[in-house]
Amino acid sequence: MLSTLGVLAYLLTNSLLVLTAQEGTQAPFHAINNDHRRLKPILDEEFEAWINEKGFKWGMKGVAIAVTRRTKDDNGEWDGWETELKGYGVADRWGNTVDEDTLFGIGSNSKLFAALGIGLLVEDEKYPINWDTKIKDILPKGEWKLQDSAMEEQANLIDILSHRTGLPRHDVSYSRTDTLRTLVSKLRYLRPSAEFRKIWQYNNQMYSTAAYIIELLTNKTLPEFITEKIIKPVGMNSSTYLFDEAIKLNILADGFIGTETGNPKGEGK
Repeated sequence: MLSTLGVLAYLLTNSLLVLTAQEGTQAPFHAINNDHRRLKPILDEEFEAWINEKGFKWGMKGVAIAVTRRTKDDNGEWDGWETELKGYGVADRWGNTVDEDTLFGIGSNSKLFAALGIGLLVEDEKYPINWDTKIKDILPKGEWKLQDSAMEEQANLIDILSHRTGLPRHDVSYSRTDTLRTLVSKLRYLRPSAEFRKIWQYNNQMYSTAAYIIELLTNKTLPEFITEKIIKPVGMNSSTYLFDEAIKLNILADGFIGTETGNPKGEGK
């Protein structure tokens, strides 16, 4: 098994700690073959001792880690990848252990997949967009309406993915019942707090806009596109983009909160 907006229940092993140890040219997506491992393992007993000493000391209940590295042949040429996957600690209130298949909700790390999805469309000549394409030229007429006229006219794909539109978080402006389309439609009611392209301000709705663009251009739902173009090609066989599916798999980690003593306790799924 290989490792690297809705709710993304995704294998933490493949998301938080995918480390590329050597520089090199970009390789196409493909599953990693570990049949002939050549690199010295990183997730060894010494590392496990470090996790036990440092991580669990501060209340961490469980974690899954992946390390992905490029490999070279005898001539010093890049020839493949090797990956290590390992879980530590417990995954839930019942004490089930974390392993390489345990699913963790990764929250805003899912933005990686929206940005990567846009990048795949930019690189695909079938889609008439590039990084400088303006959002108003992608979305249907009348859907991209903003209070800042400069932002509305000039914002491009780089702007919405770089948190530089001038819009702050406005987190109470949307709910779980919103679709990507309704999230975008609500942007016209949100007041900017900075000039366009002047400062960095974290904004979730711009990544929802990116996800909406993916759905419009591909005629697929975002989970369908991400699964087809990213999850399956790289062999992330234990991963899913759907929360309901993660529940059914019965390998989803619980969330934990700290008690007054500093010891975390599970609060259920």
